[in-house]
Amino acid sequence: MTRAWWIVAIVVVGRSVNAQSTVPGALYERPGQYAYAPDTGQLPAIRQAVDRGVAGMLPTAHRIARRRLLETNTIPAVLRVIVMADSVGTQGDSGKAMMLPRNGAVIRWDNGHGDVCKAHETVVADTLTQFCDAGSGGSAFQYVMENDGQRLRMIAHITSPHLGGPVDYVIEFSRQ
Repeated sequence: MTRAWWIVAIVVVGRSVNAQSTVPGALYERPGQYAYAPDTGQLPAIRQAVDRGVAGMLPTAHRIARRRLLETNTIPAVLRVIVMADSVGTQGDSGKAMMLPRNGAVIRWDNGHGDVCKAHETVVADTLTQFCDAGSGGSAFQYVMENDGQRLRMIAHITSPHLGGPVDYVIEFSRQ
């Protein structure tokens, strides 16, 4: 065999090995919509996280913050991961999808209920992270794919200088 043939063979084999090695994060590279249902019995995790976040606040502020956090941090019956060539997003139930550009550009995002933030995202391997900065507080939601996309773990981290501490919780989902 000639030297040129070996070089072509190594390049072809190398490309197929590289394609196989991207499998864990490949779901974020495959355009489509993927639906997930939450595992049962996880609502107490959100309530406990909210209670930790509002601990130490004055009574009126505590009551308002707790109510608002519980209203906005619910477990959707269906969580969709939407993958497009230029963006990746998430959508809970029939709410507005948070579609953000893959290039990490910061955009103004409105959830459809009057809450606005500066949002951007990163996708690294099997993890999508969406950041939302509302000025007086912010959030980072990570969506970690497991078992070739059959499981999804949502890790929430919400902060504000007005809270007694961060609101951190994890919700597990199974693909439908």
